[in-house]
Parts: sequence; C-alpha cells; structure tokens
Amino acid sequence: MFICECSELYIYRTAFYFYFRLRETMNETETGIWVDLSRLKLEDTPTPQNAEELWLGPAMTKIYDSVDLEKTKLVKMTRAGIPNQLRGPIYAKILKVDKLDEYEKNFEIALKRTYGSTVPRAPLPPTFGGRTHQNELALTAEGSLLVDHVLCVLAHDFPSLEYSPFVTTLAALLCHHMKSRDESLGAMVSVVKQAFTISQPNNHARSPSSPSSPDLSRKKPKTKDWKFFATYRKDVNFMSRAFSNLLNYCNAKVHHHMTDLQSTSSEPIWTRWLTDFYVGVLPQKAIWRILDSFLVEGYKTLFRVGVALVLARKEAIMKCKTLQDLTAVFEETVNSADFTRETFFNAVWAVRMTNEADIRSGNHLHTALIALSANDDLHEQQYRYQRAIPKLFQAPETKRDGTVVDPTSFKGSAIIKEDHWIVFWSWVPPSMRMMDLELVFTTRDHGHHISTLYNRTTGKKPLMLVIETSNSIFGAYLSDGFPEDESGRGMYYGTGLVFFVLVADWL
Repeated sequence: MFICECSELYIYRTAFYFYFRLRETMNETETGIWVDLSRLKLEDTPTPQNAEELWLGPAMTKIYDSVDLEKTKLVKMTRAGIPNQLRGPIYAKILKVDKLDEYEKNFEIALKRTYGSTVPRAPLPPTFGGRTHQNELALTAEGSLLVDHVLCVLAHDFPSLEYSPFVTTLAALLCHHMKSRDESLGAMVSVVKQAFTISQPNNHARSPSSPSSPDLSRKKPKTKDWKFFATYRKDVNFMSRAFSNLLNYCNAKVHHHMTDLQSTSSEPIWTRWLTDFYVGVLPQKAIWRILDSFLVEGYKTLFRVGVALVLARKEAIMKCKTLQDLTAVFEETVNSADFTRETFFNAVWAVRMTNEADIRSGNHLHTALIALSANDDLHEQQYRYQRAIPKLFQAPETKRDGTVVDPTSFKGSAIIKEDHWIVFWSWVPPSMRMMDLELVFTTRDHGHHISTLYNRTTGKKPLMLVIETSNSIFGAYLSDGFPEDESGRGMYYGTGLVFFVLVADWL
C-alpha cells in the first residue's frame, strides 16, 4: 500500500517533431541557414587563387593523416590563418572526421540513438558547465538548434563527460564553419574522443558503439596529458593553475598583482578565458584565428593567447586597484582592432611553453583554486549551472464529467521547489536530462488511491517518484514503469540506473 501525505510522479516525455531525412551533401546556401552572415566577422585578407590546392591538394593528404600534426608544417600554416571559405573542409581534415565510423558522425542516426523515435523541437542540452555565447557569435536559431542537438548527442554517447566547459563553446564555434550536420557532429565527436584518449593515458575513449565510459580516476595531470582540454571538473582547475604558473614564469610581477586583486574571487579571470576560447574578450575575427591553431596545437594555443593578452595590457593592469578595475581592462579588448593585427599574433606565437606550466610547480597559486582542488564537492549553484533543469508541465486531460483541464492553469509541483530539483536532477542519468518533465500524478489533484496511480502511469517510463512526509521529502528514479497487471506487482524490477534520494529532512 502506497502511504504518504502527498506524492507526485513525473515522467519524461519528448515533444513530437517531424524529422525530415537529411541529404548527404549540403551546399553553401544551406550552410547559411546556421549562420547570420551580417553578424559573422571574418578577416578581410584576400584568399590566394591556389588556396584550395595549397590546403586540400594531394600533397596535403599525408600531412592530414599524420598521427601528430604538431610535428608537421600544418602548425605554421594554421598560425598564419586558414582561408575563410575553406575552414569547414580543413577542420574536417584536421580532425579526421572521414576516419570516424558512420555510426559516430551520422547526424540522423545519432538523433534516433539519443532521443528515440521522436526528436524534440526544443531540446534541453547539458551545458557541461560552459556557455554557447549566442549574443557574441553569429548563429541563427537553426544554428543554435544544431548546437543543442550536438550537445545532447555528446551527453548520450559520452556519459563520463560531465563537466568540461570547453565543449559548449567549441561546438558553437565549429558550427559556424562545418559544411554539414554530419561534419558538425563528427568534428565534436573527434575532439572529445581525442581529449579522453590523451588525458586518460591508460584508457581509450569509448565510441558510441561501446558506451561504457573511461575510468576518470588517476593522478594529478601534467600539461602534456592534455591534447585539447580537460575532461572533468578537477582537471579544469588544474588547467587553470597550469596557466597561472606559465603567466608567473613569463611576468611574475604582473601575475602577482593580478592574483592579489582576485583574492576574493571564486575563480581567476583567466579560467573563463580558456574555457570560452576568449569569446567576449577578444574580437570575433581573432577568435577564428585562435580556433585555426587550437585544432592543431590544442590547449597550448589558449595558453599563449592568454599570456600575450596579459602582457599587451600589463601597464593598464598594474594601475588597477580593485577586481572591478581589472575586469574593466579586459572588457575594452573585445572591440579593439589591435588584437586582430598580425603584431598581436606574432606576440602570441613568441610565448614559450615551459615546464613551469606543470601544475606540480610554482608557489604563487590562486587561493580559491587551492581550496577548490582540496574540496571537489559541487555546490548547489554549480549544479544549477552545470545541469539544465527542464520546466515541469502537465498535459491536457478530460475529467469524467467531460470538462477539459486547461494546461495553462497548472500550479506546478506541490512538493518540489527549485533548490530540491537541483539535488534530484543532478543524479538523473545524463542521457535523460535532455527530455521534458510531465506531471502525470499528484495527490493534490488525483487523490490518494493506489489504483489511480497505477492507471495514470501505465506504459510510461522512466518515472520519478517524489514523496513528502511530515518530516522529510524523498524520492526515487525508476528506470521502468509500474507493472501493468497484478502479476508483476510485489516483485523487484528495473536496471542499475534506479536510485533513491533524500531531498529534504526536517528531523
């Protein structure tokens, strides 16, 4: 017998969406659907007539197939900048998208694998702790939808990818240039697989066909362990610390002054520089140059740009007396043409990566980072930002007397508040966090009879059961629905995804 003061039951439900089969190739006009050309800011440098032969000719095939692109002339070529109209095809070559299995890069197959038979019109993608920067970039609504789908697929195929703020911004940046949805997805799958493979030296990144996730338990990383970026939260802190050490090596006086100004901050200013690829800090034209080099040299490009940026503003930095003053210094750089000129990028490439960037060395560390490294617990505010929480809704229904319940009159949950949802939602399997939440039973509206509970949940799964008593709120995630007949009741069922959670306790 189901006994409680009040209980609610939720079910994930995806919205119906008419999904049209994608063509295998897309021309430049179709690519324009994703990008608002009036907001896209590219370099004005004229493209050489032989650019396509130079970048995509037969002579480059062996280079693109190289295991370590950093040891090829591609480093020098990408530092000089990739021609605007060739970025998509060249990015695909650099990331070896054509080497991926069809299962991994086929956008249509990936959507069915992630959502099932129906694809939501407005998916709720995981943020991975990052931001897509829709205001600063040039994606249209269609382009933003493409990014959302790509992020949802990544969350489904790589369940260990819980916190990596780089992923969200990088997905948005790549979608500005890739020529098809398959290539957009394939590029991000390639990046994530390489990030896992390099940063997990004794493990291989699992492809979607082998969904078990890599083991993330290992010793503190050195910078050489990263290819593109860190793939879990504590490693992101280590990466920020490594940049701090490099900056200290390049100019200790400026570094000390910046850390002193940021002593009350939860994270140093450069953490967001790195994870956001300098979007909102440097002009958009500079971002594409950074991306060109990043896909070949990885995190080293981000480190060099950050050091060059600080050194370019060192005089203004040394005049700062508060954290607000320091923030204002770098708010001015986003519209400055100085950071799109070749003189700035020459300074970037002149920054020397040294062993001082190793996170084990350096004594001048940001105090907040030390605290975060010692305690890896996620606070509620981080839960709120890292894992998107969907809006709860109630489907229209007809009562026995024939009256139709207006969905707009829905009062929301009778038990769960937003702070409670943060705790509960953080434990839900990543592949399920992108779906909608529908309230299918609440004692407030449907009474307390157990038969009503079973009837309203027939054939619906997975379920979230929330129970309130006089002194607590607790619940459970049910991977399977309740049995549809008496024969299945009173038995154990479900998968390893089932969990019990205590949401609030007033004892």
